[in-house]
Amino acid sequence: MRIILIEDEIKLARLLSHGLIQKGYAVDVVSDGVKALNRILFKSRRL
Repeated sequence: MRIILIEDEIKLARLLSHGLIQKGYAVDVVSDGVKALNRILFKSRRL
């Protein structure tokens, strides 16, 4: 399962993404909602 993690604090984003990866998730980290939306739309076109 792929998760988009939206977090603007770099250290917290690294900590959270590391924990999620350890649990078996694929993690995309972005710093704001606009970037998350763009990531979703871009990846949807590639499928």
